[in-house]
Amino acid sequence: MSWKMAWPGGRKAALTFSFDDGVRTDIRMIEILNRHGLKGTFHLNSGILNEPGTPPQPKGRLNRDEVADTYKGHEIATHGTVHAHLPMLTAGQRAAEILDDRRALEAFALQPVTGHSYSFGSYNREVMEQLKAYGIRYARTTASTGGFRLPEDWLAWHPTCHHSGMAECLEKALARKFSDAAGLFYVWTHTYELVDCWDSIEALCAKAAGSGLFWPATNIEVYDYVEAWRRLEFSAAGDVIRNPSGIRLWACEWRGGEGATEVPPGAVVKLRSA
Repeated sequence: MSWKMAWPGGRKAALTFSFDDGVRTDIRMIEILNRHGLKGTFHLNSGILNEPGTPPQPKGRLNRDEVADTYKGHEIATHGTVHAHLPMLTAGQRAAEILDDRRALEAFALQPVTGHSYSFGSYNREVMEQLKAYGIRYARTTASTGGFRLPEDWLAWHPTCHHSGMAECLEKALARKFSDAAGLFYVWTHTYELVDCWDSIEALCAKAAGSGLFWPATNIEVYDYVEAWRRLEFSAAGDVIRNPSGIRLWACEWRGGEGATEVPPGAVVKLRSA
């Protein structure tokens, strides 16, 4: 008997968004996400956020003292202190670019910050190893795949598409239905790119949320769920499963019924099809 991952609630696909730079237009995107029960990850450059008390500038950066309230319910992640090309820096300069950003954002968010997106989409193996050493769990690139697979390497996490390709990829996802494997639909952009297409972006968000296909998640929630699922322990016969993690998980049979079996944290469960 063989089992595969299902997303929370037995969903067959997850939907996650990420947005770079910490700009004021993030506020409107968050309003859209919240209206439709969706979630996003916002990658910030702490060194170029505005000082507290700076008058709002519609197309400018957010103020540092706005960060915690603005992104409440979503994820804050690093994007480099001053948005530098990491491969062009020395190891010491990269340490400041990564660690200083992480420390500052954690002070704003009052929680650990362990995600990253590469400024300019620029990275190499040395950068990836340094991020890992500094406690970064995943890092998003700008190389869209057009597909819905889980990343082979969390530190080179390629998204499904830029927002400009969301409509096409959403139609592909809805048609596919993911009966063969759990899918991941990952959209990235900068919210300042959305100023002329807010209505169409909201319509797409509404369509995705209303489909019932997707589990809405931040980037770190996707990471945590997948890593927890990979720690599940199955009996040799494949009919009993133990969940050693603190995350509620779901499993479904590779071939067979549509339903998924819930495996609570710390539980041992007899699988329903056994």
